[in-house]
Amino acid sequence: MSELKILGLMCITWLGIFIAAPIWIPAALAGVALAVIMKSELGLVLAIGVLASSLGARAERLHIPLDPQQFDGVATLVTDPEPARFGWRAEARLNDGSRVRLSASGPPAWALADGTAGEQWHVAGRIRPADLEPWLMSRHILGFLSVTEARRARAPHWVQQPSEQLRSSVSDGAALLPRQHRSLYMGLVIGDDRFQEAAQKARFRAAGLTHLLAVSGQNVAFALAVARPLLLRLPLRTRIVATMLLLAVFAVATRLEPSVVRATTTAAIAVAAAGHGARTAGTHALALAVTLLLLVDPLLSRSVGFQLSVGASLGILLLSLSISRRLRGPGPLREALAITLAAQVGVAPLLLATFGPISMVTIPANVLAGWAAGAVMTWGLSVGIVAAWLPAPLAHLVQAPVAWLVWWIDAVAAWSARLPAPIVDGRVLALLAAGAILVWLLSPRSIVRLPVVAALAASLVLAVAHPPTSSVRFPGGGDWFPATSDTPSVLVLRAGADDRLIDAVVRQRVTGVDIVILERGHRPAAALAQQLRQVVEVGVILAPPQHRVVGARRLLEPLTIDVGAAGELRVDPGTDQLAVS
Repeated sequence: MSELKILGLMCITWLGIFIAAPIWIPAALAGVALAVIMKSELGLVLAIGVLASSLGARAERLHIPLDPQQFDGVATLVTDPEPARFGWRAEARLNDGSRVRLSASGPPAWALADGTAGEQWHVAGRIRPADLEPWLMSRHILGFLSVTEARRARAPHWVQQPSEQLRSSVSDGAALLPRQHRSLYMGLVIGDDRFQEAAQKARFRAAGLTHLLAVSGQNVAFALAVARPLLLRLPLRTRIVATMLLLAVFAVATRLEPSVVRATTTAAIAVAAAGHGARTAGTHALALAVTLLLLVDPLLSRSVGFQLSVGASLGILLLSLSISRRLRGPGPLREALAITLAAQVGVAPLLLATFGPISMVTIPANVLAGWAAGAVMTWGLSVGIVAAWLPAPLAHLVQAPVAWLVWWIDAVAAWSARLPAPIVDGRVLALLAAGAILVWLLSPRSIVRLPVVAALAASLVLAVAHPPTSSVRFPGGGDWFPATSDTPSVLVLRAGADDRLIDAVVRQRVTGVDIVILERGHRPAAALAQQLRQVVEVGVILAPPQHRVVGARRLLEPLTIDVGAAGELRVDPGTDQLAVS
């Protein structure tokens, strides 16, 4: 098929799943077989669209949330346990094939914390039905299991051992780095960002660098590049088999996330084509991989990670070369900027529709950090694994360069998150798109080109984000009162505040708070205050008399704080909480 037809095949497959018409599946398969026999490309595209629609309807019909019930049996962990607000959580598959999300606190959580994907656990607890939310459906979650008892029953299957060995070697290499860089290193190399702190996650989101911590086609490409010298020594057929096994091991080691499944499937198609003497264009391999994956698992279409992965890949494949040709400057810089711009064009509509306005700081941040992330990925899958087997002094010396690279990436995220960059919403994006297309079409010598560029620059200047100038309630349980010439800035952390507040503070470009008031002084509030100190300059923290917050002041008497146009805050201390009104 031509490039246009293969992309049309992918799009009509996605559209068919979205329509989800309850068509008899054997009839849809017969239509595909007839199109193949008649060698009709257009007929095949339409027949696969009909098949996708019938498979989508079947997947929705079979996705039935579990009934409330007590459970006592064996569950196989599908993901590695990760820390939650009050314990640990993981995804697991029950014996009947149903997939649930485990959550545990207390002693069961302490046991579950040492678990790993592929292990079988005997668990007991109560199941409640899952909501029909797209992200839960994309992961086939049918229920939530609150665990009251957990004990390991069996280690991962022997087939999974190579993947576990790879993961363990990368983890041993990460242990040689400073503590604050280990979770970031693991995220960059194999996508394991479970232990990344809330403040660091917030900075990466605000800088548009979160995708570096999600395993994608870039990681797969670097894994193949590392193994290439060894693979080239093998005969052709053995090389193809070895490459396929390497892709499978890497996919399992990174826990079969949607983006890495897409990437490894695309790479496998390209390798299979090369084995038959054919050169497959990137768009052909990508479109065919997406089509096959959606037919196998129609609910994958609801995964935001999968959608962003496909969008970014399409943008790079279709636009990066053309953008690079129109830019000026050194070759490596033009290529990096072109790839970043092309990827942003591919994901911008999805980001706006899913997460709201996006920051333009992501473009310079990706240019500055992208090369270092690639170096860390390559190092971690080669030298980092070898370093884990070396004597301690030599191992630390070998890992020293990658420690600097990880520090650089973290520093770029921190700097970018504080920069007052333009925030783009739907209207600004439409204006920028129209202006960019006009500049693209105009001759470089056209007298209209310069005014159009000036208008685009002015629209970006007007869209620059600044901290809120009036009182506002942040997501995650925080009330913000900005400073005036006569009053301090105040941030009230409500009793149920969580990590979303840190993300909101960073996203709103708040860089300093004069007074932080904690309604509660328990451990979650102490952890949240510690994360807050990492993203903003904090003056004074006021906490209840019996608090557990390091560096906070006990408030023993009622206090009134002038907050400007919002009036006054009245703070009345209790034994273990503050009443703020």
